[in-house]
Amino acid sequence: MARVTLAEIQGWLDPVKLTLPSIDTELLANLEEETLSKVASVYDVSGWTTSGNTPKLIRTIISKYYASWIMDRFYSENQDEGNDYAKRLCDNADSVVAGILSRVIIIPEVPEPTNNAASYYPNDASSALEPTTADPSLGGPYFSLGRGF
Repeated sequence: MARVTLAEIQGWLDPVKLTLPSIDTELLANLEEETLSKVASVYDVSGWTTSGNTPKLIRTIISKYYASWIMDRFYSENQDEGNDYAKRLCDNADSVVAGILSRVIIIPEVPEPTNNAASYYPNDASSALEPTTADPSLGGPYFSLGRGF
């Protein structure tokens, strides 16, 4: 199911110049995947599956990307370098994504992401010295530089 609505996309388009009858679901799916894959490095996006549970800021970003692509496609024969308004929309969406990734922009409806700072044993069991059934790769080194085979 789409994470944005036709009305959200149409909000970025001039209704006199371009009114969309429907959403190109393949294009939208690609843009949603690109956007969420960028934001996933900071936020857990697994629960954002519909327009009802996707944060407003993310829906706005996706809508801007979609409107930008549609405008560029629609006006591609009229301008060699693309549509200026479409580029402005895309650049704005890119800057918001960059702000989210740098944690300058916080998504209001979502809890702040946790700090991904390094953690070590005993807080992080991945550096434990004894192998476990869950992770048999734990333990000391299997070889060293001074040891022959």
